Amino acid sequence: MKISSFRVAFSLAAVFAAVFSANAQFTKLNAAGSTFAALIMQRWCEEFSKVNPNIQIIYFAVGSGTGITGPGCRRLM
Repeated sequence: MKISSFRVAFSLAAVFAAVFSANAQFTKLNAAGSTFAALIMQRWCEEFSKVNPNIQIIYFAVGSGTGITGPGCRRLM
């Protein structure tokens, strides 16, 4: 279930980035979280960027503990 929570949070972040950057030429979104989900998250980032070339999402595998306790972690909860 944690991966689907990541997927929802990731999707929401991408949608917000796209909506709020409609007038911008290029948007870069940094995300961080689980090392377990890192490979699939990086793949999703690559696939998303293929469809949305003006948005780049970079995923940092820092561990789920850091993602839970890091600054701004409650914004999507």
